[in-house]
Amino acid sequence: MSSKPSARESATKKEKDLSKSPIRAPKEVLDRICGRAHYLTTQMIWLANKRAEKEKGDPKTGGHPAACASALHITGALHLIVKSGFDYIANKPHAAPVDHSYNYLMKLMLKNGGHHGHPVEFLGQNLDRLSQDEMDQAMEGLRKFAENGEPVFQSYHSAYDSDHHGFLPTGTVGIPPVNAGYLAHAYRFAKDHGYDVPEAHFWSILGDSEFREGSVYEAIPDFAERELGNLTWIIDYNRQSLDGHRITNKEIMNGTDDKRIERTMVANGWDVIQVRHGHKRLELFKRPGGEVFQDLLENQLQDYELQSLLLVQDYAALRKGLLKSHPNLKAFLEAVSDTELYWAFRDFGGHDIIALAQAMLKSKENKRKPTMIIAHTLKRLGPSQRRFAWQSLGPPDTRGDRRTAPRTGIVV
Repeated sequence: MSSKPSARESATKKEKDLSKSPIRAPKEVLDRICGRAHYLTTQMIWLANKRAEKEKGDPKTGGHPAACASALHITGALHLIVKSGFDYIANKPHAAPVDHSYNYLMKLMLKNGGHHGHPVEFLGQNLDRLSQDEMDQAMEGLRKFAENGEPVFQSYHSAYDSDHHGFLPTGTVGIPPVNAGYLAHAYRFAKDHGYDVPEAHFWSILGDSEFREGSVYEAIPDFAERELGNLTWIIDYNRQSLDGHRITNKEIMNGTDDKRIERTMVANGWDVIQVRHGHKRLELFKRPGGEVFQDLLENQLQDYELQSLLLVQDYAALRKGLLKSHPNLKAFLEAVSDTELYWAFRDFGGHDIIALAQAMLKSKENKRKPTMIIAHTLKRLGPSQRRFAWQSLGPPDTRGDRRTAPRTGIVV
């Protein structure tokens, strides 16, 4: 006769299950770390644009804070959960500051990882970690020129950055994911020929507009034919490019751009994982009419329509407008509060660090196929969601979520 396990036995089993999982920290803790990285990113960009030596007429430094925001949790899942010490990351160029922020928090900046050493010749170099003061100086040196050998950061990922180890330089869109693929092939080739090669996985974060680069399309079938199961590409699908919205021809292209990307990859031999929804959305889909709301998000809305809905700040107006344009949502709208409805449109899977980590771990299971993860993201976070993304410019002085004092340094 079987009996139900006691509370103590259930708790013990849960602890054992957790010990086997790479996801060891609670989501709340991971989200707080991501929030810290987001703050550091916007702070270092603000300091670069408000530099003391700036003269009248000098161009803005920029820094792409919106592109950093959309890649925040993707990069966080890699750094905090999934990536091993042997893995390589080719991050999209515009997300360089957020990558530096995570390395700063984890104290992964090296003495001769930067311009004052030889970037690709590690033998004989001093690879000690930078001191806290040196890391602070690097974070305040975005797009600066070193004067006395001090650590600084280039515009995009560079072989001269003090945290360049473990990621590939990414100065040109469309090239980094290809480099990651052929490096994955080189590792596999060496291992197949008897060399002692570490178990490394190769990750590349691409912008959704970057995916239209010709170099990417030339490499896609090659990587599948060579059975590179140690390669994962992650699309930061934020639906915006440097110049604004990407309005795709939904009728002719048979769906939104994420569907086109998925079909392209599947047709060329890749596995595809869509990370559309966060855990809050998934819970709301269980409410009455939730399947209609899910269908709206996945199949009915065009990308620019979704962007327009994200700009609506009046809860009542959002509900009224949805009921008028989509009367079949009536049951769902009656089952959710105004606040739940508002945030349901913002709970993208690409900002759910647990969902992302699970997808990344899943991508490593098939040893014979490369994987594309399509992470649905938002190109602005926090109170700045109210504005169109400030992509190539620095954060405006009037934005409500800038908690900075006049040049008091990067650390708070």
